[in-house]
Amino acid sequence: MLSDKNRARAAAHVKNFTDVYIHAKRDVGYNVRSFALPTFDSQDDFDGCRPEEKGTNFQEHNEFIAEVLKGLLENGVPAEPVLFHYSDFLRWLNGRKITNENRSAYAGYLLAEAAHKGKSA
Repeated sequence: MLSDKNRARAAAHVKNFTDVYIHAKRDVGYNVRSFALPTFDSQDDFDGCRPEEKGTNFQEHNEFIAEVLKGLLENGVPAEPVLFHYSDFLRWLNGRKITNENRSAYAGYLLAEAAHKGKSA
């Protein structure tokens, strides 16, 4: 169960992502396919991929992401969870630093890979 603080954080994320989506579609003309929301299936994967938040309970993070996903979908914003594994992320980084931008790029990569595999299956 999310704390009131995390529920408020999730609502703020939903508002921000919804605003970004609307601006990108309407004002800029981008074809936003989906927001990729990172999830984890182990504490080690979470701690490795998000060293600045090391020790934060990965299950609480996943609950937070689930709340954000629910809000985005209710607002008509396409979004999907993607599963991060630290070893795969490191291989993809190929020596680059772990940053928010690289995590976002990797999440997009995972989303694209899943779509590609779905089409070829």
